[in-house]
Amino acid sequence: MAGRDLREGFEQFNSGNYEGWIERWTEDCLWQPATVGGIEGEGGSYRGHAGLRKYLEQAFRDFEELRMEPERIEEVDGVAFATGHAVGRGRQSGAGVRQPIAWAFELTQDDRVSRGFSSFDIEEARARARAWRSERSSRVRVMGVVNVTPDSFSDGGEFLAPGDAIAHGQQLAADGAEILDIGGESTRPGAEPVAADEELRRVMPVVEGLAGGDAAVSIDTTKTAVARRALAAGASIVNDVSAFRLDPALAAVVAEASCDCCLMHMLGEPRTMQADPRYDDVVADVKAFLAERIAFAVAQGVAEERIWVDPGIGFGKTLEHNLALLRRLDEIVALGRRVVIGTSRKSFLGKLTGGAEKERLPGTIATNVIALERGASIFRVHDVAEVADALAVAGAVLRG
Repeated sequence: MAGRDLREGFEQFNSGNYEGWIERWTEDCLWQPATVGGIEGEGGSYRGHAGLRKYLEQAFRDFEELRMEPERIEEVDGVAFATGHAVGRGRQSGAGVRQPIAWAFELTQDDRVSRGFSSFDIEEARARARAWRSERSSRVRVMGVVNVTPDSFSDGGEFLAPGDAIAHGQQLAADGAEILDIGGESTRPGAEPVAADEELRRVMPVVEGLAGGDAAVSIDTTKTAVARRALAAGASIVNDVSAFRLDPALAAVVAEASCDCCLMHMLGEPRTMQADPRYDDVVADVKAFLAERIAFAVAQGVAEERIWVDPGIGFGKTLEHNLALLRRLDEIVALGRRVVIGTSRKSFLGKLTGGAEKERLPGTIATNVIALERGASIFRVHDVAEVADALAVAGAVLRG
């Protein structure tokens, strides 16, 4: 979606619809353009819509027939990098200009541009895009759980009606969720598989109802057919608890869509995963598994920077396994990919506190704060507002 929106913005610029181009930027944007032609124009920094108008005034004072022609656009984690050509003619010299150029754009959730940079040094622009992506990758993001299932362990059946699920997702976004993870097949211990047709029947109205809203939509599925339909309807993340093992073709779908994906560790499959799980060293074993899955995804064409990993708390682990993974989560972070953590309301918290599913918020908060301190950056939870507040406070202390 971002690539298409950016191309439309370039088309507006090239057609002379400059106000339309400006409206694609946020009110407090920052634009740092290259000096067109290298000899004329005044490159610099322009802030806000007034700054963009000043940029246009300066650019067209010195140049005529100025066009920006992108040829390739890639967007990762809210930052787009584009390459192409700047084309124009100097008003004073009459010299024609056609130079290779690259752009970096940082995008908001609704695909508006908050920061822009361009350079005739392609690698300089690429480095700027990487720096912005690095900044964003360390930023905390809360993923709200939207279960459209009759049998999920905590809220099964509560949001089975599409309208209820959509309203729930909208509330989670209002509470601070930047991602909504929509699932139509329970992965609780002992859960039975769900056919693709039934999963699609459950999730598609919800995906369609929430896509394009205030939060990115993630489809929680192991099936190619479900992921393909959800991505076409506006989802931008695939969350696969099997890490492309149950349906290896799903990796190619993710690669083709150039979307983000989360690969999770699970011992076996949901129906049997809690039947006496054993490891030589749970952290080392999970890390090795995730490294192998990353390599598989990359071999199938998935860009490595689009891969997130999840150690799979509660998926084929004992209480001690879960605690060890949290204690040594920095070893999973060392894989160099964003780490997703999902402890929300899980049974190991109940074993420690005695609380029922909806009485486990204190334990959920505690484990998410610990995970934040150890390097996790995406937190999949049911109770978004409370966890988001806790993470904001903990993050302020840790950054201090």
